[in-house]
Amino acid sequence: MRPLFTIQLTLALLWLYQGLVPKLLFQSPDEIIIWQNMGLDLVLAKILLGLSGGIEMLFGLFFLKWPRSILLHSLNIIGLIGLLLLIICIAPLQLTAAFNP
Repeated sequence: MRPLFTIQLTLALLWLYQGLVPKLLFQSPDEIIIWQNMGLDLVLAKILLGLSGGIEMLFGLFFLKWPRSILLHSLNIIGLIGLLLLIICIAPLQLTAAFNP
């Protein structure tokens, strides 16, 4: 059971970090550019970036609350694949950068 707990805690912390640091606290320029590549102006891009950070943090909290949820883990897999496909379509050069998606 210890490895399973470690995996679930790690997923929760990763989602919390990714929502808080590059989206809410520091609003990464690369993240803003991805939103702008979808045709949004700077102000709306920053608002949606903050909103997406809050949603990611909520998702991380869900992993703490329901760590064994098959639905939650399925959504995690689908979401990560979806985010990867989005980057491939919107900003494929991001995949060659350091600390890429």
